[in-house]
Amino acid sequence: FQTAPLLRTPPQSPLPDPDLNPDWYGEIWLKYPSTSMLVPMQYRYTFKARVEFSLVLNAAMLQTSTNESDNQAVRSGTGRIVETVEKLEAWYRTLPGPLLPSHIVFPSQLKLHGSPPLLLNQDELQTSLAKYRAYFETILRVHYLRHSFEYGNMMLAQFLAMLALLALTKLDFLTARDSSEPEVYSMDVGDTDPRAAKATLFIAQKGLSDQGRGYYLPKRLLEEALSRMTPSDSNVLQSFITIQQEGPEVTEERKLPA
Repeated sequence: FQTAPLLRTPPQSPLPDPDLNPDWYGEIWLKYPSTSMLVPMQYRYTFKARVEFSLVLNAAMLQTSTNESDNQAVRSGTGRIVETVEKLEAWYRTLPGPLLPSHIVFPSQLKLHGSPPLLLNQDELQTSLAKYRAYFETILRVHYLRHSFEYGNMMLAQFLAMLALLALTKLDFLTARDSSEPEVYSMDVGDTDPRAAKATLFIAQKGLSDQGRGYYLPKRLLEEALSRMTPSDSNVLQSFITIQQEGPEVTEERKLPA
């Protein structure tokens, strides 16, 4: 984590235009059980977008891995953040038609939209948090309905953990909120019905449970989120997913040095 990137400079030659050179990328065709027709993944667009996104992140990581003092990092940090955000927004604005939010279908396409573009204006940021939360939750719900959460994917596990914590935070807010206070929660979308937040939490927990079959971290995140739930909600959750608690012997064995 936070290791310096191995590649110090971007590739010298840009990737070919997917529309003009589709054969350079090739294609992946899928066959679903419900139809005999083959469905193209439009791999060329996704591959090019992922590479361009990685170039932005690689440049940002190179800037953070410099040997600057804390004071120097603070002074130059704002400019670097602004530069990175502008690059991400430019990347987002130039996504081709098949990768626009209204057209995405496949998991690889959905993951591209898991991290929404950032906003620099504080007022605009506050008013847009609910919108981006709605986008984020919608993408994960579509992923669940179309593809489930059962195949292993650590990036998906990270998104599910974020969704679970957001839902838990909303439930805490609704529980602690005074009835005389305005019904506004800047990090949420929708009304103040706790049942909606619980439904979101259960979907996220179901995903973490599926991911926990192959990865250790999602399993621990699931147990952490479970410990923050009310006993009644915890019982409902455990009625449709199996959560195996770690015994004391396993806990001690895991703590032993390799």
